[in-house]
Amino acid sequence: MSIEPPRRQFRPPPRPRKERKIYLDFACNDERGLFRGRATMAHFRMIGARELDGCDLSHDDWERGAAFGLVDGELRMHRRRFPILGWREWHGNWCWNRYALTRADGLALLHAMAASGAWSCDGGFTRICDWWDRIAAAEALAAAARRDVARARDEAERRR
Repeated sequence: MSIEPPRRQFRPPPRPRKERKIYLDFACNDERGLFRGRATMAHFRMIGARELDGCDLSHDDWERGAAFGLVDGELRMHRRRFPILGWREWHGNWCWNRYALTRADGLALLHAMAASGAWSCDGGFTRICDWWDRIAAAEALAAAARRDVARARDEAERRR
């Protein structure tokens, strides 16, 4: 009886991991489907392990919405720019456009939207809506702290 050496199993090299994306859909077109430069509603989806994760957001001012636009391949909103991977007009219907962002840039945009205090969660998966409520509350506290620091600094300067 001869003993054979253990066979080596061939394992292919691991596939490069796909970068997770966040898709943000904005209601930013008028009733004729023309871009109007303002967003009144948003829907985001985190594409990755669970494709169905998402949440609906609405702006407090339905008439005006938030200033919004594309500048040099970047999405501009709340006085900040966020690089996009791609975009598509009339996603779903003529009032919505879809923008694809990396996970980091998408989360930064969502934090900026929460920090503005003008966006609220209307519906979606409970886990995602709870996450939105947590970041919105944290951003509101941070904004209040910044205002308090600025107010204290202004009072100290006036006393001098």
